[in-house]
Amino acid sequence: VYLYSSLPDDPRLMPEIGNGHVATVIQSDTICMNGLYNGANTSSSRARIPSLVSFTVDSVQPNPGNFTKKYVLDMKNGVFREKFHSEYVDLEVRTYAHRLVSRVFVVAVDINQIKPLADNITINYHLNTGQPSTDIRLAPPVCKNYAWYTGETVEAEYPDIKPTTPVVIVYDQFNPLSIPSFLSGVTAYWFVSIGVNLTEAQFYYEKAQDLFTNGSIYSSHVKAWEELWNNGRIDVEGNRNLSTSIYSSLYYLLSSVPSHPDQYNWPFMGMAPGGLAHGTMGDDYAGHVFWDQDTWMFPSIMLLHSTIGKILVQSRLDKLTTARLLAKYRGFPGAVFPWESAYTGLPTSTSETCSINEIHISADVSLALRQYLFLTNDSDFLEHGGADTLIDLATFWVARVTVNPDTKLYEIHDVMGPDEYHYHINNSAYTNTAARLAIETGVTAMIRRGQSPPSHWTDIINNMYIPLDNQYQYHPEYDGYSRGTVVKQADVILLGFPLMAQTSTIVTQNDLKYYASVTLSGPAMTWGMFAVNWLEQGDSMTANKYFYKQFGNIRPPFNVWTENADGSGAVNFHTGMGGYLQSILFGYGGIRVLEDRLNFDPQLMSSVISWNITGLDYGGNSFDMKFDRENMFITLTKSQHPVAVYLYGSKTQESCILHQTQTFLRQKAAFIKL
Repeated sequence: VYLYSSLPDDPRLMPEIGNGHVATVIQSDTICMNGLYNGANTSSSRARIPSLVSFTVDSVQPNPGNFTKKYVLDMKNGVFREKFHSEYVDLEVRTYAHRLVSRVFVVAVDINQIKPLADNITINYHLNTGQPSTDIRLAPPVCKNYAWYTGETVEAEYPDIKPTTPVVIVYDQFNPLSIPSFLSGVTAYWFVSIGVNLTEAQFYYEKAQDLFTNGSIYSSHVKAWEELWNNGRIDVEGNRNLSTSIYSSLYYLLSSVPSHPDQYNWPFMGMAPGGLAHGTMGDDYAGHVFWDQDTWMFPSIMLLHSTIGKILVQSRLDKLTTARLLAKYRGFPGAVFPWESAYTGLPTSTSETCSINEIHISADVSLALRQYLFLTNDSDFLEHGGADTLIDLATFWVARVTVNPDTKLYEIHDVMGPDEYHYHINNSAYTNTAARLAIETGVTAMIRRGQSPPSHWTDIINNMYIPLDNQYQYHPEYDGYSRGTVVKQADVILLGFPLMAQTSTIVTQNDLKYYASVTLSGPAMTWGMFAVNWLEQGDSMTANKYFYKQFGNIRPPFNVWTENADGSGAVNFHTGMGGYLQSILFGYGGIRVLEDRLNFDPQLMSSVISWNITGLDYGGNSFDMKFDRENMFITLTKSQHPVAVYLYGSKTQESCILHQTQTFLRQKAAFIKL
């Protein structure tokens, strides 16, 4: 819980509330909705819905004296509170996106008399709705027991693929707020429900009304957040700053994703670098979906909340048809995911170079699906689009390579790697390695489906060219790369993790040392990957340096991340949060997702007594894990399939028994399926 007596001067650093369907930045004039975009192709961005929940208290009559104000971000319960205290009256405004009734925002105002007043109490307030939206055409409101707006976005993304999107806002009218002086206290509620048709929005509004009637509108929301935290989180003992930064990162990520698949046929459409509450007017990457979801945000969510991980995976599978269309349009078989996408799944990037050349996204998606498959062994995923997507992605990469007639090695030309400073390059070390892994994963999918993969696929896997400088014993970022050239962000170092390419220790360490020297001010997630890879090399001192460097991107008072350490770039930068959580789980946790096991090799962060993972999901099972200076404690809390802990040092294994804690010396181990 963050409690402060003032708000940040920079409105960009205000916290957000959301539930995966709707979200807003506190005190802003904007609500954003999952999948609601306006603008043709490259002009697409999140559509701005004028806020009906930005409630500001102006005054209280009769004048109760001076108020003291407190502002609270209650991450445990997913609520923002504004608390006003005087000698005579306590006033609290609670705003939240209901975690269970996912279309609904709730504003609740609690008024309590401390000392009796002679006159009725009147709360004067206003709503910050801002200017009329230029993204949505809204008809005049219909007012009955409650009111509603109907409308649609102004301009379709690709009208030949999908038309403009309808939007409906059902809401309680905000009337004057006054209570008789003889009442000691009262709570007033307002609901705002947002959907794509009137039936849907009314259904959720009335569901909220039912919860209000039976007295559980707030408790049901709190219970849903409690279940989220109990199902998956990270706790740290001994370092409060570290602990709160972990909680806030998880809170913001979870606020941008739904807890369960949608039941009203409006699926989740993906995570954006700035989360669900940002992206209007083209800011914060316009709310579009990039590799950020698959490479940076997905892995930690997947480990702690595999059901939400499946929703993220499904957001990619849902776009397979358009990925196939894009591949065909570009002259290739299989499927190609666009570098940047929104509602339709077709390209929306304002940069033609990124759109055409930053094709590693089609390997990044494959990697996320690979991790999900190995982590869950979900046969339903393979049968309902997973295998088709993995095979189609591999098919694209097989067609995209060319063979060098002199070396007989396979190459990939005219690309852009993660380092966006350099493009139209040949043989990006990252792209070639990721493409090789995507083809390998396509082979796995075919075998699991009972098909025989083409023999030349294996030949490409075994003979993919990866640039290597024998003199300096490191990977040049691409063919023709000149030593000393500055790079934007983590690129080559990702070969170690997350790609887990097999390279020698000296080459890996040389990569890490060299690219740190030419990465001058990379975005937030860069330093987390340096930390992960140095931990794997056994150098905790260097890893700690890069791990704590990430804190330069966290802004007080509400731990809002900025893309760059100087405060510039996207906010609230979910990509950086995802990289940060990976540096804990995959770095200090040493977790590696393999086809037949889940490795872990826990270490302690500096200034930490112990740390816990609650709800690590693997193979349909869930585990609670605690690590201290000497021991690790493992408890199987949910069980679907037999599993054991394998100890690499002794080459022994011990079966896990539900709700029984196993204690081992802290060491490299694995969960293995029995």
